[in-house]
Amino acid sequence: MKILKGRHDTITVPNIKLTSSARYCSVFPSINIKGSIRHLQLRPRELDDYRQRCESVLRRYFKRMQWLLNSSRLIFSPIVHKHILILVDTSGSMESNIDYLKKELATLVWEQLFTYQIQFNFIQFNDNYQIWRDNLVLPTEDNCHEAIAWISTLKANGNTCSERVLKFAFDFHHTKQPIDGIYYISDGKPDHSTSYLLEQVRLMNTIHTNTTDTKRISINTISFCCQDIDANNFLKNLSHDNNGRYHRSTNNSRDIHLFIHRLQQDKTYDLELDDSLLPELDSDDIKRLLKEIVKARLYLKQAITFRSLYNQQQDSTKEITNKGQQQQQQQQQQDDSILIGPARVPMSEALFNRKSTSLYT
Repeated sequence: MKILKGRHDTITVPNIKLTSSARYCSVFPSINIKGSIRHLQLRPRELDDYRQRCESVLRRYFKRMQWLLNSSRLIFSPIVHKHILILVDTSGSMESNIDYLKKELATLVWEQLFTYQIQFNFIQFNDNYQIWRDNLVLPTEDNCHEAIAWISTLKANGNTCSERVLKFAFDFHHTKQPIDGIYYISDGKPDHSTSYLLEQVRLMNTIHTNTTDTKRISINTISFCCQDIDANNFLKNLSHDNNGRYHRSTNNSRDIHLFIHRLQQDKTYDLELDDSLLPELDSDDIKRLLKEIVKARLYLKQAITFRSLYNQQQDSTKEITNKGQQQQQQQQQQDDSILIGPARVPMSEALFNRKSTSLYT
């Protein structure tokens, strides 16, 4: 493999008066070296090896995507911290989905908390908040059964005291037991102004010089069956402002799985990944993975295209060579036909005698 060190030229687009990369730069294999784009030259066997590696990476991505889209991970996203508080919104707006929520929380307990041995505690909040246990608990079978029994008693009513429950969670971290993650499950906006709450949480999550804390708590938000754009934007900002991840739950898994299946079956790599195809698929984890899938598909398509162009060039070269050889043979035959000699041009006896006589006269 060679790296071309030539200058990566740009051109000025008159209509917008901005510079743009050369027209076909995105088509060629390239690498970013210290902020400079360099194009690559690959040997055929290197290109074949590169294609195989891209296909292997893409298979891993699809396997990861299927894992993300299954069971409790589709509803709550993967739990990635080992010591967590789970804040559950049980305000009146959750009434129509409370039974569905309780069922999915029970799945979450067994599938993630118990399986990955995550220490946890639940806090439900509406007009006020109520904590399940005084401290984090180990995910033993007995504790998981008791947690599910407590979850089954949840009822939806009242307002949404988001500020108070988040303040309690931070106090729990500072005075009772350290945690590294908060998972905030809600279907809407808080009672207070969203900008006010975001600012208050930012102040709560500030590292103080008189403490031993070295990092901020990660707040991960789950939008549960919420169609309100403003509410979802608030949850997204709450997570992104506090080193967390945003996830929008959906029960429309059938369409999502069909779309992923279409991607896997698309061997031309021409299928566009348009967000409008999956309006409910709004998750930081899934979007990051989709971006990597798009990138891998682009690189793989490039490798296939270059291999095809190389093969066409080789076939064209062979065809030209064969034509040249045929023309040479034809020319040789013509040249051979005009050479004089008994082995090349048969002569009649009378012609031979006349030529022989002329030599001695």
